[in-house]
Amino acid sequence: MECEVSWDPHYFMESNLESKEKRTGKRKKIAVSETAASSFLDGLGLSSPHQTESESAASSDQYRETLPNHDELTSLKNQVDLHAETAWLQEDEHSARHLFENSVSFLSSLIFHLILLILAVLWTFVLPPGPGIGPQISMEFTTSPEEENWDEILLDEMEAAIQTEAAEETEKSETEENPEEMTDVLPEKEMIEPEEEQDSETEDELNENPENPANEALNAFDWANVSPVKPEEGKENRSEERQPETLQSGSGKDLNQRIMPARSLPTGGGLGPRTDLEARAKMLAEAGGNAQSEMAVERGLAWIARHQQFDTNKKYFGSWSFDLSRYGISNSGEATSRTAATALALLALMGHGNTREQGEYQKAVQDGVYFLSTQAKSRKTQPGYDFRDSPDSRGMYGHILATLALCEAYSLETQKDSNLHQLALGGLQWILYAQDPNGGGWRYQPHEAGDVSVTTWVVMLLKSAQMAGFEIPSATIVRLDQFLDSISSDEKSKYAYQPGKPSIPSTTAMGLAARVFTGTPRNAKLLEKGTRHIANWGCHESDLYYDYYAALLLRHYGGPLWTTWNEEMRDYLILTQESSGKEAGSWFFTEQEKTNNQIGGRLYTTSLAVMILEVYYRYLPIYQEKSTTGL
Repeated sequence: MECEVSWDPHYFMESNLESKEKRTGKRKKIAVSETAASSFLDGLGLSSPHQTESESAASSDQYRETLPNHDELTSLKNQVDLHAETAWLQEDEHSARHLFENSVSFLSSLIFHLILLILAVLWTFVLPPGPGIGPQISMEFTTSPEEENWDEILLDEMEAAIQTEAAEETEKSETEENPEEMTDVLPEKEMIEPEEEQDSETEDELNENPENPANEALNAFDWANVSPVKPEEGKENRSEERQPETLQSGSGKDLNQRIMPARSLPTGGGLGPRTDLEARAKMLAEAGGNAQSEMAVERGLAWIARHQQFDTNKKYFGSWSFDLSRYGISNSGEATSRTAATALALLALMGHGNTREQGEYQKAVQDGVYFLSTQAKSRKTQPGYDFRDSPDSRGMYGHILATLALCEAYSLETQKDSNLHQLALGGLQWILYAQDPNGGGWRYQPHEAGDVSVTTWVVMLLKSAQMAGFEIPSATIVRLDQFLDSISSDEKSKYAYQPGKPSIPSTTAMGLAARVFTGTPRNAKLLEKGTRHIANWGCHESDLYYDYYAALLLRHYGGPLWTTWNEEMRDYLILTQESSGKEAGSWFFTEQEKTNNQIGGRLYTTSLAVMILEVYYRYLPIYQEKSTTGL
């Protein structure tokens, strides 16, 4: 049986229509009528099972006559293909337009948010802090957790042992001491009463006794009104500031049992004319400096300024470090206290008239003071602000030097900054609290038995605080006198590191300088004899710690001893300053044994050398008929 298959155009069009409906997501059923079904079967040459053979043949012949010819079918097929292609192109164009519109919105949003992010980063890290004198000092101090309190590093048993030992040594030294030795410093009527006369009194009785000299001295001090020389300056919005506790000096029962009548620091020896070029040049010439020494100072300051941390994105922005190995500098230090390094560098810069308001290195001073302000810590059990950045010995040096630098910075400014005043006052309060209540000195931890090195730096701090307008409690100075007496020998013309140890030139220079800045008269026998010791020892070729205090002592004492010593020291420093390479402008002296030079490194020795050559105008002479504080 022959089977003839024909192409049905109606079915093709319906099938294309169905395909289009599926592409657009709109599915519809296409109903096929019974007639169309029969036509479809006939088109295939098949007959329906219900039709007879004759009916099927007749129907097939009739349907063939109605079919279009081949050309008509080709034309119709081309029209259908064109219609379908047009529909597909329209659909693709719509999809492309939709995708383009979404892409433009996405890119616009992305660019907008990137711009916002860049602006936020610039605002936080790059943009300058605005008008004023450098980065603003922050007064939001941190309160260290008690478990991190460095004062607890000394356990209770250790601290009790130290205090007991110090008390026994002090009692022994006082028993053996001849009271007549103190008459060249204080009148005989101001001697400490023997302790045997007080043994019958309890601590509470001593505190309640209004006739007790200790209570008279304490009551005479105006604790509540500690302020600058000019109270109207630097006190804007003081009601809104965080007020440290009132000034205190040490602690313990020894406060009332050992105090002497009122003592104060001398009014002479204020800040010299550092910021006045003409007056500074005059003092330089009169005191023994010259053009070569000033050029050495300027080269040294340039070297110091080059090694400050300038990157505002770094944690220690504005600071200095004793370790300069990252700069490729030889003889870097081992000490880790950035606070001590920064303060020492600032003291050298400010000694030449650089302040937060003026000077070639004004910006360096601004950033350095800002860094020190970030190191202040407030402790619940201690007064004032603690600037220590490590629990070892360098931490205490860091606090002392930082407070000294802040007091000088405040004194040098014409427009007083109340925040800077608050920082300096807080540092002073903490160091007064840290004094050993028994021996009268200072060391690495609060209330620890003192040594002459730490104590002499505290003396310089107290003098600087006085120049900043702060009052120093009489009890503090009285205990300080006791400590200096306990380490003295040879009619108080020589001094040891601690009681019971031998005296050496460096500790003698420190002790004598402390005597000068605490008000010992120039004609006192101990100064006359002590200065001759220093003059006979001369300058040291590597121990700048000794040279610095010897320079301070002899500069204020004056006379032929100073003239001879100064010429030797000045010319030696001018000749030994580095003149080439990365170290140009700096100093370093190698010693056989590991000493302060190796610990502090080139930054330490350069800062001290600069301050020695600034001694001509750094302070006004203490021993002169008329002296001002420079404020």
